Amino acid sequence: ALRFLVRSLVKSVTSMVSQILGPAACLASTNPSQRRIRLRLSVLGLAVLASAFQLASQSMGYVPALAGRVCAPLRSQGNRCRNRSACFAATNRVAYIAVVDVKVKENQEDAFLEASMENARLSKREPLNQRFDVLQSKDDPSRFVLVEIYRNANGPLGHKETSHYAEWRDKVADMMAVPRSGVQWDTIFPSKASDFQPSTIILERPGTTVDITHVYVSVKPGEENRFIAATRKNALRSVMEPNNLRFDILQSVDDSSQFLLVEVYRTAAGAAQHKETQHYLEWKQEVESMMAQPRDGRKYINHFPTVPLAWQVADGVM
Repeated sequence: ALRFLVRSLVKSVTSMVSQILGPAACLASTNPSQRRIRLRLSVLGLAVLASAFQLASQSMGYVPALAGRVCAPLRSQGNRCRNRSACFAATNRVAYIAVVDVKVKENQEDAFLEASMENARLSKREPLNQRFDVLQSKDDPSRFVLVEIYRNANGPLGHKETSHYAEWRDKVADMMAVPRSGVQWDTIFPSKASDFQPSTIILERPGTTVDITHVYVSVKPGEENRFIAATRKNALRSVMEPNNLRFDILQSVDDSSQFLLVEVYRTAAGAAQHKETQHYLEWKQEVESMMAQPRDGRKYINHFPTVPLAWQVADGVM
């Protein structure tokens, strides 16, 4: 019972201090009164953290682990935290979404897919994981995308500590044609991390696929809010289409002008019919002047999950 209470305390304090110390990293960008307020909050947070350290060290030697969990997210945010808005985005994310691009060597596609499927199955069982999609490019079979979605910052950190991740990392190391690259995203639509959770426990069924398109969008600086409003309206109507399974809107954590639209339909015909709907045509016209460059759409084969219901957006998502 004591061990459970300590773990719960550690988790709560970690979350609170990360929220307090994250904005504190940008003290220099605020006015004097705001600096004093944030400094006092930081001191208060450290005092609470010290008490947790004392209790944890007495009961189960948890101090090093807690220190790592608090400090690692802050260290990773240091390079991004150049202004108040960037700092706020880094410490107030709704979901922790990583889209990892992979290019493997020739004839390594099947071996990489086998290893990644097993890693995805085990990763999906992690308590903070919401999704772990394994996709393969339709245009270039040597290119894969892993979409990893977690509820909070502890999810990705815990994932990297698991034995299945370490086994996957070592197994695929020599298969890489180029180093893997990952981009961090947050969600605009759906509005909660929990909305990414599949609504079925059965995630695989042989011979079943869906139609997946990732649309990369770069908007002109200053047009982000207008683009979000127009695209969210389009998404709300798109998820009502009979063939649609989901229509996610993601925004880059590092560059607010970069967006990723994840459009999933039951069939390719359904995706094509979307382009003929009135709401799509209205959206296309409305956002045209906001584009910094042409949109980039990429088609994928879904290897995990395969069951259509595992892709379907939850009822009532806003």
